[in-house]
Amino acid sequence: MSKYLFILLFCISGSFAQNINQFKYVEVPQRFDFQKESNLYNLNELSKMLLEKYGFVTYMSDEIKPAEAANNNCAKVLRIKIDEDSNAFVTKLTIHLLDCQNNILYSTMQGLGRAKDRRVAYNQALRMAFESFDRLDYKYNEKASSKIMTEVNDNTPNTEIINKDDFAQTKQLANSSNAVKSTGNNLGKAKIFSNSDTSVIAQSEIVEFEFVAKTIENGFLLQSAALPEIRMQESSVDNYYIAQIGDLPGMIYRAGNVWKLDYYKNGKLHSKFISIKF
Repeated sequence: MSKYLFILLFCISGSFAQNINQFKYVEVPQRFDFQKESNLYNLNELSKMLLEKYGFVTYMSDEIKPAEAANNNCAKVLRIKIDEDSNAFVTKLTIHLLDCQNNILYSTMQGLGRAKDRRVAYNQALRMAFESFDRLDYKYNEKASSKIMTEVNDNTPNTEIINKDDFAQTKQLANSSNAVKSTGNNLGKAKIFSNSDTSVIAQSEIVEFEFVAKTIENGFLLQSAALPEIRMQESSVDNYYIAQIGDLPGMIYRAGNVWKLDYYKNGKLHSKFISIKF
């Protein structure tokens, strides 16, 4: 009986490794759900370091994403989540790797820390949990990742992203069969309308918010009736900006003929297509 159990566990472990190998990046949050403050006991930075030890490319959730990760979030990026089940005597941590739809693709054994010093105990538990990665045998497989990207694009619903500047003309031109021009872009099958096309139709459910930009040092201040002011400041990458929405960090980047705003709220990634009037 134990022989068959061993074979079953080996097959399951191999299946997990195959899934994980399709992902290149892991995004590490500034604060895990059980933490009361960012990087408490240095667990977030330590997690980042240990993930890199096992071959992953990592970045913190408040940092600018690598362009490849930003453009291929579901195909190349995992998130790390840590659950705590501690008591007065033992600190217990379990690590999970999740995809963009919050599916758990890999979970470690529970790490234990028995030191009286809380900082030491949490570090012990985290390092013990990470020992499971020794058996994961992770190695990024670019071909497998490219296959996922193709499948994601093939399953992306056709979406029409429309320039709102021509909204006033839509009543006259909505029936024109030659109104729409499709251009190449990095949004899968989305159709992007050019600024020169005077016959496009505005759809607020696609471009969700309109902003007016005011110039500030190293960037712009975006203002809208629907959202708080957003500071949009230059980064080292063209068309990628560091965004600050109130106390929420985020990023704004060019997506075809429109802009996209990404930010985290309560540990969940939010993405909005926006238009900016400079």
